[in-house]
Amino acid sequence: MSKNRTSVALKQTLVIYDESSLLSWLLAIITLSPIFLYVAEACFILFRREYFGLTLILGQLINEIVNVALKEIIAEPRPSPCEQSEYGMPSAHSQAMFFVTSCVIVTLSRRRHKPLSDWEKNFLYLFLITCSLLVCFSRVYLGYHSVAQVIVGALVGCVVGYFWTLCFQEGNGGLLSLLKSVKALKLMYFKDSLECCHFLRREQLQCFKCEECTK
Repeated sequence: MSKNRTSVALKQTLVIYDESSLLSWLLAIITLSPIFLYVAEACFILFRREYFGLTLILGQLINEIVNVALKEIIAEPRPSPCEQSEYGMPSAHSQAMFFVTSCVIVTLSRRRHKPLSDWEKNFLYLFLITCSLLVCFSRVYLGYHSVAQVIVGALVGCVVGYFWTLCFQEGNGGLLSLLKSVKALKLMYFKDSLECCHFLRREQLQCFKCEECTK
């Protein structure tokens, strides 16, 4: 390696934990949930071709910009002895998780139709909230953030997610309508399955009725 080059760690995936503690190892995995979430959203767009997936990705970018701006404005350091030099208020991980949780809850609760059954919806809510809380706990336990930093991150994520979802859904002039008017997305067969009642059940029944699928 050239002497002029400086090696640095990728901070988004760098997690330092106590190797002698199983709990510490588990929380180190859990704290990477936002990374897994980004991959899941990309797969959701690639394989499902859903407009909702696009709104999440675009919203995540806005949410990240808000987080960076707030960190620079507040300029609160991370708790000692955290080795990361970046500011810690608010927590980007907790903000990202609660942004998605807020988007999903607001989206499903404001739809005229019921894309999911009540038990499916409640299970999804419980899963997302639990994962988000675990990420918050992991950030504090591993020493990357204080309790106040993850709480503020969660609140900011909820607020940004709420208003971002309203921008896409409210009225015919919402950003979702704008996305649906893009011809390139139509050519790629993008759709809004959340407009259908129990869309997962419908797709399953259609698959059973398809002659090609039943061969």
